[in-house]
Amino acid sequence: MFHQAGDKLKICSYLFMIFYTMKSLIFRLQYILSIENLFSFSKDIVFAFIVSLLIYGCSYIVKLYENKDIL
Repeated sequence: MFHQAGDKLKICSYLFMIFYTMKSLIFRLQYILSIENLFSFSKDIVFAFIVSLLIYGCSYIVKLYENKDIL
């Protein structure tokens, strides 16, 4: 049912991190020199990192579910 879903979730976590960071960078590029926008950009990076870790963790849970006959 979940054929290689864990590996696909890992790829999704990497893609989310890259695309969310790039989106944030593109929208804030013109104002990046001000301290407030630089702080806001760093919060966006932290948010993307946390969500990516959650997706990555879910990939391990799915992998355990896929290989439950081994456990």
